[in-house]
Amino acid sequence: MALAQVEAKTTKGTRAGQVFTVNYDIPETLDEAKERFGEEVVYSNFRQSMTISLQSVMRGAIQADNATPESVQEAADKWQPGVKRQGKSKAEKISDLFADLSDEERQELLSQLSG
Repeated sequence: MALAQVEAKTTKGTRAGQVFTVNYDIPETLDEAKERFGEEVVYSNFRQSMTISLQSVMRGAIQADNATPESVQEAADKWQPGVKRQGKSKAEKISDLFADLSDEERQELLSQLSG
């Protein structure tokens, strides 16, 4: 087991934004986790974490302009837990933001950039 510092904060109430830290003895191996919490609890937490991670992948796929049920399924099929998926490039992010601008905002930005 390894003592870890875990931080948390809330965005609501009188303590909004305050960070609290606790020390918690987190198992370092699957065997230690099963010994401390039991196999059922360990599997339940694993399943919950997998579901949340997969939902994040799905949300990313759904936000694509050409999203379809098939493309979301394809993203899920390619997903590997613990492997960070490739995010959008800076150019793709700028293109997305540019597309959201009004015509006037686009013209203003283009004149700023060209001159």
